[in-house]
Amino acid sequence: MFDLPALQNAFIMLMDWKVLLVIPIGLLYSIIVGAIPGFTTSMAITTLLPLTYVLDPLSAIVILASAYGGAIYGGSITAILLHTPGTPASAATAIGRVRHDSKGRSQQGAGTCHNGFFNRRGVLLPLRILRDGPHQLVRPPVLLP
Repeated sequence: MFDLPALQNAFIMLMDWKVLLVIPIGLLYSIIVGAIPGFTTSMAITTLLPLTYVLDPLSAIVILASAYGGAIYGGSITAILLHTPGTPASAATAIGRVRHDSKGRSQQGAGTCHNGFFNRRGVLLPLRILRDGPHQLVRPPVLLP
């Protein structure tokens, strides 16, 4: 189904200390940039490009990937707490904030966003798809009478 030795080699390459060091750097930088209203995800990645020239290729790709995810999360922080989306991808989150805020639960929405970004499902779901196949995750629609 999939090449297990190649997956094992990729995992070993990702566990290098240089690669593990650039992940939090990319995340922290892009969360801050994403939280600034008007700065988009592509701006966070673009401002990190000069740094990638001095990194090895794997570290450069990993820091850009972590910057992408961090900027999306950073944009949702201001969308929930200030009703001003930090990135265009967080515009729907800012609209959904009104429903939580009218009930006095905006902090709960911020916690939900935080848990959705930093939980284990982001790692385990792709592995489950590789194991079971994507057709196992799709359920038939429930028809209501």
